[in-house]
Amino acid sequence: MRQATIAVAIRTAESGIVEAVRTLLIRAAIIAAGIAIAWLFAGRRISLVLDRVMTVRFATLPTSPLVYDDSFRIGELSMDTTGPTGNPSI
Repeated sequence: MRQATIAVAIRTAESGIVEAVRTLLIRAAIIAAGIAIAWLFAGRRISLVLDRVMTVRFATLPTSPLVYDDSFRIGELSMDTTGPTGNPSI
C-alpha cells in the first residue's frame, strides 16, 4: 500500500515538472516568434534606433586622391589587388 502511494506521488511530481517545462518552452517559442515577426515588420526602424543609440563614431578619412596604377590608392591608403601568386585577383 505504501509503495503504491509513493509511486503515485512520484508520478504526480513528474507530471508537474513536465507540465512546467512544457509551459516554459511554449512561452519561449511564442516570445521568439514575436521577436522574429517584429523584426520582419519593423527591423529597419529598430536598427536605425539602435544605430542612433549605440553607433561608435570613427575618424573620417580623406577620399582624394583616388588613383589606380596596378593597385588602388585612396588618400594615403594603398590596396593591392594581386593574389598570393602575384596574379591579379578577380
